[in-house]
Amino acid sequence: MEREIYIEENGIALAEYVFELDERDIYDCWCDEATESGYNGHAAPTFEEYLKRPIRSTKIMIMKDGKTVGCLLLSPSDLEPDLAVMIYTGHRGQGVGTAAFALGLKYCFEKYGFDHILAGCMEGNEISRRMLTSCGMVPHPEGNVLEKHYITGEDRIQYDFIKYNLKTVSIYGENRITPFTKIREGCRAIIIENGKILVSRESKSGTVMIPGGGLEAGETRDACCRRELEEETGYLVDPVECFLELDEYYKEYKFIGYYYICRIVGQGRVHLTEVEREVGLAPVWMDVKEFIDILSTYDDWKDVDEDRCGMYLREYTAMLEYYKHIKENDE
Repeated sequence: MEREIYIEENGIALAEYVFELDERDIYDCWCDEATESGYNGHAAPTFEEYLKRPIRSTKIMIMKDGKTVGCLLLSPSDLEPDLAVMIYTGHRGQGVGTAAFALGLKYCFEKYGFDHILAGCMEGNEISRRMLTSCGMVPHPEGNVLEKHYITGEDRIQYDFIKYNLKTVSIYGENRITPFTKIREGCRAIIIENGKILVSRESKSGTVMIPGGGLEAGETRDACCRRELEEETGYLVDPVECFLELDEYYKEYKFIGYYYICRIVGQGRVHLTEVEREVGLAPVWMDVKEFIDILSTYDDWKDVDEDRCGMYLREYTAMLEYYKHIKENDE
């Protein structure tokens, strides 16, 4: 029996749920001890009793190499959009859940037009927490909730997360490995004043880039943006708006860049890393057109400096999306 493929990316596909093909496998996964613990609840004691329960969630099947390896569960339409994932035993620990959940967020935003999607994980489930944050979800502004442990009855924290419908653009390197197994996140700031943009320039190589850097453990994206800009440029900034998520896939990595529109609010202190000092990194105000023209030469560096080629492609893409965003908001 054939099923419709909704979306496919990096070796992972999301596909149509077919009761005859899928429901028994889903039930067997529910019965797994790790699944029960993750969802804080018991499965029905038999498949027959399980089938008597009302089915309200939308089920989206996860496929890899033509095989069904798990399922995404989207909450009913009369509730706030909430997405959950379950991966079948034998396919866990391979990065499939993270890749499928990220693809599920993309698919649900595009298909249903949600302005946000919720998700959660139970206290102590560090793997799920890392998965959610690596997919761009942030702690819910209203905090977490308490649930009773499904076995002991003791209070247990469910950590609630939310992801807003941020425009996402992807860049795929020729050397990418699917599915990706490592994730790095960072934040960058676009600051334009009087036709000039604040950039970071390496005096040793002449390379220019949008200032910013990596997200530290436990740090919010806004805080990362503020910290990186002060350390790299010496300016204190207000992250006015995060307008873009730019995902890059190279080798085994997925690099997630969050691009902010910022304004300068004060003067701080530069604090460069040893590597940044060695390359002569310094803030420079550059004509915007000149900066974009430099970035547009990314393909010229393909066989000369692979890192610069990738970075210029990333920043060029971000600048094009910035002007699209400005135009859309002015109309």
